[in-house]
Amino acid sequence: MKKLIIITSALALAGSVSYAMEEADKEMMMEAPAPSVAVTGAAKMGVKNVSSDVEANDSGMALIEDFQVSFAASGTTDGGLMFGASLAIEQDGRADGKVKGSTVYVGGAGGAWKLAFGDPDPGAWSAGGIGVTEEDNILLASGHKIELSGSFEGASYVLTSNEPSGDDENQWSMGVKYDAGAVNVGVGMDSEKGLALGVSTDLSGVSTSVFYAKSESADNDDMAITAAPTDDVPVPAGNMYGEKRSGVGVKASMAAGENATISLAYSTNKTQRTANAGLIVDAAAGFVTSVKKKKISVDFDYDLGGGASFNAGVDQVDTENVEKVTTLEASIAMSF
Repeated sequence: MKKLIIITSALALAGSVSYAMEEADKEMMMEAPAPSVAVTGAAKMGVKNVSSDVEANDSGMALIEDFQVSFAASGTTDGGLMFGASLAIEQDGRADGKVKGSTVYVGGAGGAWKLAFGDPDPGAWSAGGIGVTEEDNILLASGHKIELSGSFEGASYVLTSNEPSGDDENQWSMGVKYDAGAVNVGVGMDSEKGLALGVSTDLSGVSTSVFYAKSESADNDDMAITAAPTDDVPVPAGNMYGEKRSGVGVKASMAAGENATISLAYSTNKTQRTANAGLIVDAAAGFVTSVKKKKISVDFDYDLGGGASFNAGVDQVDTENVEKVTTLEASIAMSF
């Protein structure tokens, strides 16, 4: 009987060792995870009423029918190198659909670094705290095609530039954001003398974001300037002018009962334009030298569960000495 027990125990031990060796061999031979494709979506439907204090401008009720679908593909080589691509298709119901944010990338394991080509967000915008409200993006650098980003020990960075052979090859931006727990700090810069500073906190149930930004460009040409030659001042080719922008903003959000949030936001920005040397500006022809805007928003969100929420809000955009527009909106937001 003792011999039988010993033989049985030996066989069981041999089987255990064989199984462990097989599992170890499987782990050693295991390949990188297979590439995957993820599809996500977001939509909004509702109504809004727009009113203006300028009678000649359009106002009244309108439907909201926005939809966006995003595609993200990713994979990992046997050596641990990450690769992938992403894009989003956006349709707002009032214009043809458009593709945005299309990128392809390679990167290191764990997100330490990622190099992307395509249409990335400017670094000064994405890492600098810009975007409290839609009126707040006052940075001027554009045409970004190359992005280097990454993160380490609570900090993240983004560097972008135009492609070397492009028309705006000197355009670049950079941003750094640091997560210190309850406080996040972001700093961004770009080639148009842009500077963005952002701070956000989440204390005692109140989330607050504050930002400041400025930018400057010396050769804008997207606005016609009436110019006339004189004997002493020739008129150069093109209608060029310089532009300076600056703005500040603050947003606070807090719970308003179970599953509900209320948000308040205020922002203001100023644009100053100056004709370049050699141009004679006729102000009566429509060249505006200074524009000031301020925006106030109040929003209420209620989480309906399952990826849906009810949103209602009012905002007012006041363009000094030009127009004051008030928008009331109620909608259902959906994520898939």
